[in-house]
Amino acid sequence: MELITPGDYFLLPFYLVVILLIARSIQNKYYPVDHPWRKYFMRGLLVKIAGAILIGLIYRYYWGYGDTYNYFFFGKLFNEPLLQASFNHPRRVVPIPALKPIPFSFFVNRESILRLEEAPGPRASN
Repeated sequence: MELITPGDYFLLPFYLVVILLIARSIQNKYYPVDHPWRKYFMRGLLVKIAGAILIGLIYRYYWGYGDTYNYFFFGKLFNEPLLQASFNHPRRVVPIPALKPIPFSFFVNRESILRLEEAPGPRASN
């Protein structure tokens, strides 16, 4: 699975221009010309963006993995079934009140997708 595609490199300048335009409007709104921190706002933002891009490139091309890529991979792993279930079986994502409770095994067993099982009652204590 390719995480950084050529399209990402193509879109990067456009994203940077949009971010810098928004940052310029924020700078003009909250930091007037005579404000002592005005000159540090854009410099600090550019250093932060450059650091994020560089650490992402180091994770990808030097180490080949990293916590951000694992976060992306496992987030995608968990979100794909949820999105698929929301289109195929919306009742699984947004529970609709039923006359009897839906057991947990309904959500994990493939056999129980076609039928509702009775929820197990409390065990009798000795």
